[in-house]
Amino acid sequence: MFRQVKILGAIISAMALFAGTSALAGHKVGKLSLTPMLGGYVFEGNQDQKNAPAATLALGFNYTPHWGTEFALSYVDSENKTGRKGDIDVGQIRWDVLYHFRPDKVLIPYLAAGLGSLITNPDRGDTDADFMVNYGVGLKFFVTENLALRGDVRHVYEVDDKFNNLIYSAGLVFQIAP
Repeated sequence: MFRQVKILGAIISAMALFAGTSALAGHKVGKLSLTPMLGGYVFEGNQDQKNAPAATLALGFNYTPHWGTEFALSYVDSENKTGRKGDIDVGQIRWDVLYHFRPDKVLIPYLAAGLGSLITNPDRGDTDADFMVNYGVGLKFFVTENLALRGDVRHVYEVDDKFNNLIYSAGLVFQIAP
């Protein structure tokens, strides 16, 4: 897990080297985006679940130069620490709002916040769906006008069970015309 965080940090640091240029800036108003991401999910220590890889697919839309929204689906294939429940599939369905700083640059930092549902489905036991909120930060680095690298870290709060989790991810942003 720490190796993945170091790799994500290295990617973000490399992207920061190009922060001043705007020749390839690609954050465009009125465009849809499709973003596949891979990363990890860190569970709060008392949840009795092992940290695990996470996969996310997001569909977004930029309303203004600064504001955008995304509908995202995430999947985590976790395990129960004690083995009583076996494998635990975890899914997130969420709607997020993103605020982009410096949208005219190649390197675009952003804030994200949203809400949704966190669904846990153990091999043994009942499926549970909880209301969740999330917030975090990220960076988009545009390689071309319509392709960007993306890094993202979010705090995930399960409102019903009061668990504090973390999801981190990196991926590609494909901007497509509406």
